[in-house]
Amino acid sequence: MTEANTTGPDRRIHERKKLRSTAQLLLLGRKFDVRTLDVSVSGVGIICSANPAAKTACSIRLSIPTKPSGFVLLELHAMVVHSVFSSANDGFSVGLLFVAPSAEAAAAISSYVGR
Repeated sequence: MTEANTTGPDRRIHERKKLRSTAQLLLLGRKFDVRTLDVSVSGVGIICSANPAAKTACSIRLSIPTKPSGFVLLELHAMVVHSVFSSANDGFSVGLLFVAPSAEAAAAISSYVGR
């Protein structure tokens, strides 16, 4: 788990937790299969084959694990914050900021991150 950080290149203010899974990014009328890296109440880090421009609106479908087992499938509106090629991850490391997540989505993510 990474601490909240408000200085330097990582400016997320909410705690995040690793989330190694697959998801679908809906971007400019196209669907991309992506890998998730981490999630917080305010956003998600992904690896994508596309290089979306900052401030591009999109949606992401992802599964958040729940206790004691299972998951909840969420679809969240988001905005691209950054996209940088990562040779280590063989794709673009993309930061997404959630836009007005539902109370259900925020609660599911908060429960997961807080574990």
